[in-house]
Amino acid sequence: MNTNIDGFIDGYGNMKEHDAFGYNVTYITKRDAVLCPDCASEDENMDELAGAFSHFEGTPLYCDDCDCEIESIYGDPDEIDEVV
Repeated sequence: MNTNIDGFIDGYGNMKEHDAFGYNVTYITKRDAVLCPDCASEDENMDELAGAFSHFEGTPLYCDDCDCEIESIYGDPDEIDEVV
């Protein structure tokens, strides 16, 4: 997890949706709440941010503020794809 949040602020003062490699970014607060980029950009959440990370694999996470689904980049390795 990257704890240098300043590197994730875009030119408009919002939290970036993607890192330098194009991966989706998810944010975590000092209270271990998971936030999507939109909710992390809200003024009341900016001071609470503790870090940023890319959710590479596993089951989806959910934003603790708006409850949107944050899918993993490579999916859930335990999920079996059916070939038809």
